[in-house]
Amino acid sequence: MKITIVRYIKDHKQKLRELLTSNYKDLGFSEPLKDEIGINLFISSVEHHYTALKDNKNPIGFIMGGEADGILVVVDEKHRRMRVGTKLVNVFHKSHPKYKVFISTENVPAIKLFQSCGFEVDEFRLSKKE
Repeated sequence: MKITIVRYIKDHKQKLRELLTSNYKDLGFSEPLKDEIGINLFISSVEHHYTALKDNKNPIGFIMGGEADGILVVVDEKHRRMRVGTKLVNVFHKSHPKYKVFISTENVPAIKLFQSCGFEVDEFRLSKKE
């Protein structure tokens, strides 16, 4: 399997929508992004997007981020543990080295992913559970 990282194009929007909806808990959302307007607003509000393509055609993962928003990574469940996330993080970070990552302390896989790419934990943000 060949993995290529490219700048996000609108042709990949349906797959991104599927991944955002099916992985909403891993991404720190309390509920899935359901409506088209909310998904479009979320996607358009982020400054930079990249897509991981399997064999140069099938989107299997995305990374997006902005200076104020931090970085968000999502990889199709069937393609996890294949270094797709690592490739996405490394390509994104090379172009945007000052962007920060905000991860829930409960999201151990994401913490491990970013640590494997050389990131270090330098602060924690606390929020009250409801």
